[in-house]
Amino acid sequence: YTYQAFGAGPRNCVGQRMGMLQTKATLACLLQKIKFQRCSETQVPLKLQTRSLALQSTEPVKLGCVPRV
Repeated sequence: YTYQAFGAGPRNCVGQRMGMLQTKATLACLLQKIKFQRCSETQVPLKLQTRSLALQSTEPVKLGCVPRV
């Protein structure tokens, strides 16, 4: 079975819109206060997997968080 956060069909969660709104607001606040930078351990250019439907790196992409000034 696949877990669906808010359920599906005609009887889905009544708090779905509120939950999504809170998630988007929290993410927006984080992005306003924090800047993500590539760490020196991340390879440039990225090597991507060729046999994947989505763009996926062969090595981990490491990011650092820096407060915005």
